[in-house]
Amino acid sequence: EKQAHHPGGDVMGVSWHPADPNQLCTACQDGHLRLWDVGLESPSQCSVLYTFSGHTARAFNVAFHPVVHCVVASTSDDRTVRVWDISTPASAEKRKLLGHLGFTRALLWHS
Repeated sequence: EKQAHHPGGDVMGVSWHPADPNQLCTACQDGHLRLWDVGLESPSQCSVLYTFSGHTARAFNVAFHPVVHCVVASTSDDRTVRVWDISTPASAEKRKLLGHLGFTRALLWHS
């Protein structure tokens, strides 16, 4: 059994990487997304590869793009949907979708 300390408070949403069984992304209470190496192929402990910042309130959901596997979208109580490129961690946020009148909670890519 593997355990990991999660630095961002409660995890609100989780999405497994569609092509890499060792990675998942979490949407967290502190508004951050975290990309994890869960080490399914090794006995090492789980670790955070990158932390993505941008949301100003609780991040609620996260979903990997079904075809472009380096793209992730997230929703938040800051009333935005954000699109991230996890292959460029230093400048990961690519789009911020504004205009929602309430919290954004559900998320689904069109495939």
